[in-house]
Amino acid sequence: MDNQNVYRDTQRKREKRKNENFYERETRLARDREKKREKRAAETTEEQERHLASDRNRKRHKEMHETNELNIINEQLNQNTDQQDELSKTESSVTTRVEPLSATVLCNIDRDMLRNFRNKMDKLKHTLCPTCNKRFPSIVLVMRECRRCYSEKTLPKRFSADNNMDPGEVPEELQNLTDIEEMLIAQVFPVMSVYKLRGGQYGYRGNVINFPQNVQEFITRLPRHPSSLDVLVIFRQSANSGSFRDFIVRRDKVASALYWLKANNIYYAKITIDNEILESLPTDGTIEDQIPDNEIIAEDRIQNEHRPIAWPHINDNPINEFRTPGYIACAFPMLYPTGCADLRSERIRDISPAAYFKHLLQYKDGRFARHNRWRYFALNSLMQWRALQEGKIYIKQQLGDEQLTVQEIQEMIAQGDKHIADRIMRYGEGLRESRQFWMARRRELSDMIKQIGSRGLVFFTFSAADLHWPELHDLMPSNENSTEETEMTRHYHQNVINNPHIVAWFFNKCFETFLNDVLKHRWNLEDYWYRFEWQHRGSVHVHGIGKIRNAPEIEWMRMKEDENVMGEVVMYLDSLVTTINPGLNAPIPNCYPCKKRLRELRDDLQDYTELVNKLQRHMRCSPSYCLRVNKAGQQLCRFGYPKENSDHTIVHDDGNGQPELITVRNDQYINMHSRLQLQGWRANIDLKPILSLHAALQYISKYASKAEPQSATFSEILNQILRNSNPDDQVISS
Repeated sequence: MDNQNVYRDTQRKREKRKNENFYERETRLARDREKKREKRAAETTEEQERHLASDRNRKRHKEMHETNELNIINEQLNQNTDQQDELSKTESSVTTRVEPLSATVLCNIDRDMLRNFRNKMDKLKHTLCPTCNKRFPSIVLVMRECRRCYSEKTLPKRFSADNNMDPGEVPEELQNLTDIEEMLIAQVFPVMSVYKLRGGQYGYRGNVINFPQNVQEFITRLPRHPSSLDVLVIFRQSANSGSFRDFIVRRDKVASALYWLKANNIYYAKITIDNEILESLPTDGTIEDQIPDNEIIAEDRIQNEHRPIAWPHINDNPINEFRTPGYIACAFPMLYPTGCADLRSERIRDISPAAYFKHLLQYKDGRFARHNRWRYFALNSLMQWRALQEGKIYIKQQLGDEQLTVQEIQEMIAQGDKHIADRIMRYGEGLRESRQFWMARRRELSDMIKQIGSRGLVFFTFSAADLHWPELHDLMPSNENSTEETEMTRHYHQNVINNPHIVAWFFNKCFETFLNDVLKHRWNLEDYWYRFEWQHRGSVHVHGIGKIRNAPEIEWMRMKEDENVMGEVVMYLDSLVTTINPGLNAPIPNCYPCKKRLRELRDDLQDYTELVNKLQRHMRCSPSYCLRVNKAGQQLCRFGYPKENSDHTIVHDDGNGQPELITVRNDQYINMHSRLQLQGWRANIDLKPILSLHAALQYISKYASKAEPQSATFSEILNQILRNSNPDDQVISS
């Protein structure tokens, strides 16, 4: 009877949990965790030993279970003759030394892993924390707060409005201002080089410096006259182009914005609105004619004239952005309508620049992340702050009490002493994207490969179908649905331009989930390394190296002498990659197959064929992409296309004493891949086995240490700073 009551009670609990909503589930789990912590805190030493032993046993059973699953996968991959689908039949005429071509086959376990991965990605959605007003897909609510706010026990919460971290809602008067209109009403002028990439996204170069419009203090008369705008615009000349659209100004919009700011913004309370300048602005038109002629420069002039173009004159007293209250709010009044939540505003609990900028990037309405200049201003300010921290570490650790004057350092440099510059460069390793940072990563990867060896190494690349993945665009703030293909394409393109932070986060989340839920099990990975890169149009991709457990040893000299060893290696390589086109004569689909929703996929042969023909074929060569001129003056594709077809897989000598893989191929333009990788990821991918330590080190040189384009050396910069410094300065500071 007692057992029946226990059983019924268990059933009731299970039914109740099935009907829980997300909030109820998180509340129950938080309550259970708290009870568990209390129980553990009250345990005796004997009870602690008992439950630790139980945990060790449970972990050991879990590892045994995972090992059994991996063994099942490997067994099915090696003995899946009975699981060959229609693809195997279509390829029966191809003579190969190995069968089956397991890189072209999806077994049932593969399909289960893909289904699990897709379920996780399909469930992603935005969540809002009402305490800190952060809204992002990564947020998990606990007791109606994000984990960060929930874990804070001190009041006020660090990122709450009570700690002056809520910039507030944007009024109608400040909405939809053009860049030039915002510059006209801004009290601080951030100097930065922002440009459009080929795909329409934005990028920036160089440093960001903040100049007040008045050398002594923030400007007090607004708006600025268009002739005083320090703007340099470079654009492509067109015979049909009219006015440059970014110079459109609406007089009433500027006036209403200034009047609202004067009444509501703490930093604009004392400004004087200059009605004479207001009246000089167009009702709704361009101010191109009011901007000095030398500040609008056509691209053809840059290419045809060799003389330098003068940068607009600006005041030479920059603002200290790390100490000046209100400097960000006055530079971007559209984002900080009341002046609240500036980095250096007064607040009860301090916030680091890194935490500050990250929080506002995820602010609930997305306006900070969408702003064309603020996001680069934030990134550059953060990098400057980190660089200053690195400089302080150098002075504390290296110079100690030895206070060198500028003159003394100038004399040391003049005498050829470059040790100071060399020591400072090493501290640049902590600054992301610097050349020193990537050189340090290169050394780490080199040491890793030397330790684990080249056995079982594979090189992989995953690109982003950011203009096509529907689950990505479901997360965009402007999630419009349209049945018109052209309109939907335009909308997706604008989403990517306006929300690069969501694209980057989704790609990272997608790759890490795919790596953990699919690749680690399918490839039996025991070690891996990867890095993210952004192409010239702004699209992200990831390069990496993985080490496969229990892979055969690739000993080139032994392989050339022993056919059995060669056969074993070839069988292994064929299980990893393929260059077979399953639909050689199939038409290229008009619509991208990566536009299909994850929940609608069947992973059939038709879908695989469409992905191969749309994503994995090197369709055309061009000088701007892959054509390079060799020493003989011939234009050749740097990727080696077209490649010769082959009816079997071989490993031969590349002419330099190194092994080279030639896979079975029925299409001269198809890129190496595996079916699981392509159908699971649904974007352009690459997969190449690494056959020698030499090839692994080549990879490190090509990808692991790639940094931003070459700039002046640190020694040159240091010399330039010292030449412009006052020799009477007592010390050199960071």
